[in-house]
Amino acid sequence: MNDGDADTIAASLRCFILGLLSVVPVVGIVCALMSIAAYLGTSTDSWNPARRYARLGVLLAAAGLALQTTIVSIALAHKLLDG
Repeated sequence: MNDGDADTIAASLRCFILGLLSVVPVVGIVCALMSIAAYLGTSTDSWNPARRYARLGVLLAAAGLALQTTIVSIALAHKLLDG
């Protein structure tokens, strides 16, 4: 295994951890964007045993962004409707 493979595995695990953190309110927006960036930084042409973690991380990031958007939308609608 060379340094490129180690970097790819590290990026995949970073994507997963940031994806997990993306469901935390407010902070999750930044973590979700960082997770997506880490996923885009993983190499798809080389062997990567942590590829599942990268895919799961980007799915969690997308779910986190959807959750954050829903929370903000509900808060804004509540604020606008109540006055």
